[in-house]
Amino acid sequence: LESPYDLLGYFEGVPLTERESNSEPLLPDRITIFQIPIESIATSRAELVEEIQKTVVHEVAHFFGLDEERISELGWD
Repeated sequence: LESPYDLLGYFEGVPLTERESNSEPLLPDRITIFQIPIESIATSRAELVEEIQKTVVHEVAHFFGLDEERISELGWD
């Protein structure tokens, strides 16, 4: 990251692909969306909504175990 404003969202937790069925209970997963960075790149309400949607989908993809390369291949970068 070149600046803190480059980070639009963050997934905290264990991706589904890394969980074991016999492991102890885990803390709840969490996705954080960063308001100021998203607002700083959106120039209209429509862009703001689009950036929020892309960010949420991107972070949910991490929950399902997708890496940055695969997310990019799917067009959600």
